[in-house]
Amino acid sequence: PPPPPPPLAPLRSHDRCQPPTLLLNKMVLSSDGLVCRDVAASRVLEMALRSSGEANQGRWFSQCDPSVRAKLCEAYHLEPYPTAKQLEKLTRAVKAPSVDCVRTFYQCMQVKAQELCGHG
Repeated sequence: PPPPPPPLAPLRSHDRCQPPTLLLNKMVLSSDGLVCRDVAASRVLEMALRSSGEANQGRWFSQCDPSVRAKLCEAYHLEPYPTAKQLEKLTRAVKAPSVDCVRTFYQCMQVKAQELCGHG
């Protein structure tokens, strides 16, 4: 009989047993049961901003203070698909010109995250 296959590398699990500090500022982008890929929200934003300098001219979040972008990334990390009420609250917290400005940030992050997973 052929030799047994080599053992699989241990999976990185993101289950309830892990201390939450291990997941700070990271979000799972893809997990198919074999591979779990996580990336910092700030890295996704950085890649989204690099993708189109021309588009960035019209994006409020690309022109705002880095501390505001950090707050946006933290909010995205906590909830990548916020409710209308959560968007309104975040808009006030970061003093964005409108809810649409914050919604555009989320849409850009979602598209870039999908691209990073190989779905875009």
